[in-house]
Amino acid sequence: MVSQQREGALDEATRWNAMRDLMKRARRSDVEVRPDLTAPPFLSHGQEQMFGICQRFPGSSVAYNMSRVYRFKGVVHIEALASALHALVTRHESLRTGFLDTPEGARRMVTDDVPDLRVEDLTHLPAAERDDAARLAVEQDLQAEFDLGKPPLVRAKLLRLAADDYVFVLVIHHIVADGWSWGIIHRDISEAYAAFTEASDGPPPRQPVRPYSEFVALQRARLASSVGRESLDHWVRHLRDLPEPARVPIDKVASNEVDFSGDRHVFRLGEALSRQVREVSAGYRVTPAAVMLGSFARLLREEHGSRELVVAAPYANRLPHRMNDTVGYFVNSHVLRVPTPADATPADLIRQADSQLAQALLHQEVPFPLIEAELAGTGGDIHLPKAFRMMFFFHGQRKIDFSLPGVAVSRAPYFHNGTTKSDLTLIVHEDDEEIVCHFEYSTVLYTSDAMERAAQAYLRVLEDLPAIPGRKQ
Repeated sequence: MVSQQREGALDEATRWNAMRDLMKRARRSDVEVRPDLTAPPFLSHGQEQMFGICQRFPGSSVAYNMSRVYRFKGVVHIEALASALHALVTRHESLRTGFLDTPEGARRMVTDDVPDLRVEDLTHLPAAERDDAARLAVEQDLQAEFDLGKPPLVRAKLLRLAADDYVFVLVIHHIVADGWSWGIIHRDISEAYAAFTEASDGPPPRQPVRPYSEFVALQRARLASSVGRESLDHWVRHLRDLPEPARVPIDKVASNEVDFSGDRHVFRLGEALSRQVREVSAGYRVTPAAVMLGSFARLLREEHGSRELVVAAPYANRLPHRMNDTVGYFVNSHVLRVPTPADATPADLIRQADSQLAQALLHQEVPFPLIEAELAGTGGDIHLPKAFRMMFFFHGQRKIDFSLPGVAVSRAPYFHNGTTKSDLTLIVHEDDEEIVCHFEYSTVLYTSDAMERAAQAYLRVLEDLPAIPGRKQ
């Protein structure tokens, strides 16, 4: 396993101690846990929370649309692509699952429905207008709301700009998939497409995947075990005295209305600064995620007087590992606390960030609603709802894992659906050449100018990274 987190905060392959303990806990859990596979079609705890939000706040569901947009250069076999999409959704029950609010509570329903590949031909337009038309079509697709009671919660569109030029957009609701799932989805479509273009009988059968319903049953059993109790106790201790989280000061008048309107500000570190982040990471034997998070904590302290960074980060929660090949919503988000006292050096903050990331990795299986319920009424939960005002995502080095024979596949230019799930999220992408950051922010609270200032301040902090131990300056 390279990482327990493709979607969110971590690339923790080098956190050997935490990973060793994690494997021990997973083996203990496998011995202790006996899931009830005859139970009603409950939702996972994460799905329950997301479904509740989408039911409570009309229009919020769009904020949970996940998407990938690709440019295809070459001759695309449309029927093969449609068949590959059909095979993907047939293989993974999550992609055929809908959600109902019943008198007994929310329930999952798995159907046999699969989506059609919608094809839109733009070649009737003048060549100079096709890219703009494609961008508009993609944005409309990204902003369209799913009805959670009408599966499948996935849609795909192929825009034809020329005989050998296409834009492919795939939108999936987060309640049925997570960031880890994208690698599975890309692989399954790629393999099925290749097979369908070579033989009329389609792809050879793959080893059956574990159904997501098994994870739901396993999660409930695991959390009721001694391993689950240990992790829950950890989070209760960790969050009991949570102070009101600091944040980048807002520059608009805050409203009491719940509003998911958002935007992103993208900024790049450049090759030289990206290399420096990696060198400091290696020198301190921590991950680049720890360097970026520790530096963000320093930014909050030096620019805004914060004495503790409280930030939420997502973890893959793919335990046990037999679920690694299953599309579904497994991820748990956890609250990290990085102390930022005035006398803490930049190196101290990086080490504190590394410790927080590793501890959360070790106890990642507990969903936040259970922690919140455990703390309810103790006086320690008063600031918990504010703990998700800021979030931190770290995506390790990526490669295009989506391929079609005879077609050049590339990620299309950046798209955003105009929403955000928190006040401010720092999203870090570590590519081969450089590190690229996004501030995803609430447009109700922040202006684009404020995000530009925050980005410049963050870059200044990164340019002043601590010296690498043992290296002469």
